[in-house]
Amino acid sequence: MSVQRTIRFAAFALCLGGISLHQPTSLYAQTAQQSEQKQHSATQGRHTSRDTLRSKTAEVRVEGRRAMEHDAANRPVLSWLDEKEVRDLHVDKTSDILRQLPGVYVQDYGGLGGLQTVSLRGMSAAQSAVTLDGVRLNAVQNGLFDFSTLPPYLVQSAQTLDFPDLGSSPSQSLGGSVELQSLSGVYDSLSLQAELRLGEWQDFSAQSALLVPWTEHRSATISALAHSVRGNYPFPFNNFGIDQTVYREHARLQSYAAILSSSEVEELQDNRSTVLLRSTSREVPGAVTQGNISAASAELDDRDLLAIHHHRILLSESMMLSGSAFLHLSSQHYSDTSRGLLGTPIDNRFYARDAGVTTSLRVVDGWQSTWTLSADAQWADVRGDLLRFQSGSYARRTIAGVGLGFSSNPSSIVTALDLVAFAALRFDAATESTPEWNPRVGLSFSPWTNSTLVLSYGSAFRLPSFNELYYQNYGNINLLTERSQNLSLRLNTSHRMSAECSVLAQVEYFHIRTTNQIIAVPRSPIIWSATNVGSVQSDGLECSLQLDIAQHLHLRAQYSVQAVRDAREAGPSAGKQLPYTPMQLAGGSATYTDRAWSVGLVTQWTGQRFQQSDNAPESVLAAFATLALHARYEWQLSDLKLALIAQCDNIGDEHYVVVANFPMPGRQFKLGLEMRL
Repeated sequence: MSVQRTIRFAAFALCLGGISLHQPTSLYAQTAQQSEQKQHSATQGRHTSRDTLRSKTAEVRVEGRRAMEHDAANRPVLSWLDEKEVRDLHVDKTSDILRQLPGVYVQDYGGLGGLQTVSLRGMSAAQSAVTLDGVRLNAVQNGLFDFSTLPPYLVQSAQTLDFPDLGSSPSQSLGGSVELQSLSGVYDSLSLQAELRLGEWQDFSAQSALLVPWTEHRSATISALAHSVRGNYPFPFNNFGIDQTVYREHARLQSYAAILSSSEVEELQDNRSTVLLRSTSREVPGAVTQGNISAASAELDDRDLLAIHHHRILLSESMMLSGSAFLHLSSQHYSDTSRGLLGTPIDNRFYARDAGVTTSLRVVDGWQSTWTLSADAQWADVRGDLLRFQSGSYARRTIAGVGLGFSSNPSSIVTALDLVAFAALRFDAATESTPEWNPRVGLSFSPWTNSTLVLSYGSAFRLPSFNELYYQNYGNINLLTERSQNLSLRLNTSHRMSAECSVLAQVEYFHIRTTNQIIAVPRSPIIWSATNVGSVQSDGLECSLQLDIAQHLHLRAQYSVQAVRDAREAGPSAGKQLPYTPMQLAGGSATYTDRAWSVGLVTQWTGQRFQQSDNAPESVLAAFATLALHARYEWQLSDLKLALIAQCDNIGDEHYVVVANFPMPGRQFKLGLEMRL
């Protein structure tokens, strides 16, 4: 209870502190300030990794650009990493990029090629939406997205959001959403980039990107990546009082990816098309118990094709029409020759298809009000070996929705106020569920110069996944839709202390109440079933800080405290922290650049977690912290730019687990070479 009281007191103080101040600014001044803050933190003295190129943007009229702005009240400044910040982390996993954002928890199932999922604000990974270029990546089969299959080299920027844009679907966003942007842009010269990296345990990666300008306004980006690792790292083990060293055998990973992106940016419209191909083959050993590795011969193969097209056009100075379409094809093959429920080998195959279209009309009227009308439809199916008999080997789903969003600056009517009020109503209907109505309302204002205080309330939902509905001996076709009520209060502020020093800070309180929580309950000693029996309440406080000094030093830090409780009134787990949900998270990074040299560090800390729902003391997983260091030196040979990178992950050789009995790697050294032409 002390954690919850602390969180609520901080939220109350945050609210009073914002309301008691004055000197408000207008909505468009506020939006401009936030844009300037992002631009300053991203570019001043910190050129992009493609500093030999010039990226172009559309030169549209200011009045027209108002209609193209996103939901500014929902875009927290410090829950966002630009391209330079992503590259400066020098990480090998996309999930490690997200660890630097507040409220993000990564479930890592052991090792360099292990499965990795991300959850937000104490919600499960299936309750946290993941998008790439605006398209949902969560698998229709189990509702999850495995970040180990998405190479970080293909990610240009990343951010987390409390709510989707006004009028957009809140499906699967109970805890929020992760938005990733792939490599793209319009460039004025041909460029070739390549990188090689070698590390311990036969860790090898190679990636390249070709940037091709077709015309002044059109360019194409062709990227490819290959990654392989043996993964046989050692970890300590105590066998009945005797310290031993065991190797994480059977953890091989081979991953290949390619992406083709075409961008067109003109004065009144822009188009973007992306095709992503992925292929991953890996061994997926299970938990380590008493020095033995379970499911030692298990293998998992994934194949994906994702095609996306976006189009935006300014119809007038205050009206914008946008649309998108996508197609996602995937297959999965899991095999284990050593075991099965009845002692027989396992060989399961699943095939999924997912397609959808979206359109949106945004209008800015004469009263400085913005209206957004959106509509979308999505179709998905899955075919597999282990679907229950009611559905045979095939299941499908169709979902469609419409939404209306509105934001207005009442100061244009009542000059004594300088508030931004926003509201939205969303309707969604799916083939196997009752229709969903989800509202969103909020207020935003500037309590003092260069600051924004935003209060938001909204609801979201999650349809049961195909596995939860139809999987053999687990699925339940009578499951209800999960629903959540979300409340957040966020304060952003910035201050330029001198011509060479600026600081950004963000504090946010959140409250999430989820009903119809789907959990697995035992039906027999060996069979579990999905059931709506849960109710969860999540309260938390997130803090972020960013500091830029003298165009050389960039510092970033974040800290989160969260109480995620079983909100049922009775039962052994009532009022307890949810299993595998840390009460505290922290992370940070520092990068110093001076001419040809660049050095940096990345750190993360995860508080203790419980393995069991009753929070038994013997189920505690210890807190852990890791630190990674990297150094980079650049030089030039004629038109060829070269860079040598030295990196050490987990420099303290910390021995820890994220999930019980899935040991993580210790210290690992890597060397890399970059080339740009």
